[in-house]
Amino acid sequence: MASLNKQMISKIMQYAKEEYSKNNDTTHDWDHICFVVNIAKSIARKEGMDEDIVEAGALLHDIGYPRFDEQKEEYLHCDHASISARKSETFLVQLGLDKQTIESIKDTIQFHSGNNITKSKSREAKAVYDADKLDVIGPRGLTRAVIWYVKYEIPDYPIEKIYQRALEDGEKNVLRMQTDTGKALAKKYMSYLDSFKAGWESINQNASDSKTISK
Repeated sequence: MASLNKQMISKIMQYAKEEYSKNNDTTHDWDHICFVVNIAKSIARKEGMDEDIVEAGALLHDIGYPRFDEQKEEYLHCDHASISARKSETFLVQLGLDKQTIESIKDTIQFHSGNNITKSKSREAKAVYDADKLDVIGPRGLTRAVIWYVKYEIPDYPIEKIYQRALEDGEKNVLRMQTDTGKALAKKYMSYLDSFKAGWESINQNASDSKTISK
């Protein structure tokens, strides 16, 4: 059986790129994957986890999503984490990785969504979970919220409500962090929205003071 080394990670990355290129989901694209991989590895390093397991799981954690434009309802309601875990297992078996390594990687994938992290058996799963949630916190979270509502859900949703929703979701995800490193990063990311909020309110007040028409 093959071990999880840099050559294997490279093959996993190539496979992941090919899978994500088939999708047209802006919120779960290669940019999101790179963010999750980099943050998850940083968390793993600081928390003394297996970085290779974390990197492999982060690369594969969202490959189970169907194309949004072709299968909207399935996309919105599917258990993408379980689908991603099954697809990953098939590929990892073909790579020749040992069973224990495959199970460890699957664990980081299967339980990265929702509140399922409590079912995981590994510390590495917490790194992938936190990194994934950190992408919906702070400025990146706000950007993703705008994309999500405008492109996928409610195109005419007012920008004020999108901002409020992003703020609420961010605060919820801060409380979901599983690692000390993740908790610190989450609070830091949320703090960046304070200056945004101040600027937002100042601009709106200026517009209100100068307005000649009303909404």
